[in-house]
Amino acid sequence: EEKSVENHKFRISKEVLNNDIIINIPALKTHSQYGIAGALENMTRVVDIETQKEMHKNDVDEQMAYLNKLIEYVTLGDATIGMHGSGPLAIGEPAFLSLILASKDAVALDRIFCEIGFFKVPDYLKIANDMGIGKSQLSEIEVVGRELDSVKYPLKPANENPSPNSNINVIDGGAW
Repeated sequence: EEKSVENHKFRISKEVLNNDIIINIPALKTHSQYGIAGALENMTRVVDIETQKEMHKNDVDEQMAYLNKLIEYVTLGDATIGMHGSGPLAIGEPAFLSLILASKDAVALDRIFCEIGFFKVPDYLKIANDMGIGKSQLSEIEVVGRELDSVKYPLKPANENPSPNSNINVIDGGAW
């Protein structure tokens, strides 16, 4: 079904739109294009392939934020066994954090994952925060459970110019 928000159009699965509750369960990991792959990035799977292609042609960070403005969901971020280093194009390394993050605010969840792994905050989180989709400022996020400092673990960031094979050079790392 096609949905629009501020002149941004997305073809979203009817199954997602016609349910009372959506539970988003991303494997929290690094991503060579976005820095991290978490709650917001995982929801790009609810649109059709043509919409995904269009999103990557037209400022994917902004498109990802607008898409997430259209869908309400709860996120259980799986960081029990994540990935860090050069992923997902070039296979990264396992990251054993033994954590599950949960939130109705996907922006906050992704921001906390950045803090845990010492990652740079991706542009799409800043855009989503500015659009009022969620909170990306640590001072505005309530963390319940273990103290944030007690679960921080320096993970390796994704290589911005990854290659799955030493004989292959990635010229344009943008998806599609």
